[in-house]
Amino acid sequence: MKKSTKLIYALLFGMVVLSGCNKTNNVDLKKSDSVSNSQNSVNTVSIPETSINTKDILSELKGKWISEKYSKTLESQKNEKSVYPDVEHPYLEISKNNNQYGLFCSESFHEGYDGFIKNIKPTSKENCYELIFDDEQLANQLIYITKTNNIINRITYCEENYIRIHEEPEVYVNKIVLAGKYKDKKGNQYLFNDNQTARWTDKSFTYEIILDSIQSNGNFGLIFVKTEESKKDSVENNPLYYGFKINGNKLYIYKTKEIKGGQLTILESPFLVLER
Repeated sequence: MKKSTKLIYALLFGMVVLSGCNKTNNVDLKKSDSVSNSQNSVNTVSIPETSINTKDILSELKGKWISEKYSKTLESQKNEKSVYPDVEHPYLEISKNNNQYGLFCSESFHEGYDGFIKNIKPTSKENCYELIFDDEQLANQLIYITKTNNIINRITYCEENYIRIHEEPEVYVNKIVLAGKYKDKKGNQYLFNDNQTARWTDKSFTYEIILDSIQSNGNFGLIFVKTEESKKDSVENNPLYYGFKINGNKLYIYKTKEIKGGQLTILESPFLVLER
């Protein structure tokens, strides 16, 4: 079985996977002179180019953004269930490629859409801008910005609040949920590091925490073990995935097996029971 297709967070500009966040809200995707948001309807205003440098705004927005609600769930629960997002659009990335800015919006870390940003315009509301996409299938969207110490550290897009992160979302989630020092019942130490490397009593390996629930149906956490054998397809001969569950300060690690259609299940009993 091959590892499920991982989202490419570096934008593949121009390839629209889905129609955008307005699709969920049943909003007309055609372009219009004004755009609306539950926080208020606002109109774009004509402001001379000299009064605002929109490229500077895009430059400040460039980076990785995680849903604030998702982040709070991770922090409060810190278990395998919290890994899978409870919001439809848990992650955004705004990046620049060949002097062209673009936006990628993840849908539950399974699919997503992306597009060139043709322009960004100020609106009649303070700290609110209209993103205009190059692809006419994507509706214009409002983006609200919040600055702390003159740095944009919080945005609202498609009615979802986001905070800035400085690493890939898998690394961010791993730091909160899994990373730490553990011991087994014999006192042997097991390490899951912030950078997704692990050191056990008998081996060391790199891994990736899986944020898409499609392989596990959200019933257990899943880590992909990155080894040379990971390039092969056979899970039976090469245990590429470990399942995990967390209960308080205890971490239960399971071997997995494929059941159907690329889905995995965990064996009945954990082969490791660790405690922080």
